[in-house]
Amino acid sequence: MTKSELIARLAERHPHLVAADAELAV
Repeated sequence: MTKSELIARLAERHPHLVAADAELAV
């Protein structure tokens, strides 16, 4: 499993967490 796949899986369950994580990654 790649990091992008892991993030995609998290996005399905926790959209708010992924949104915050995306801001940190940028």
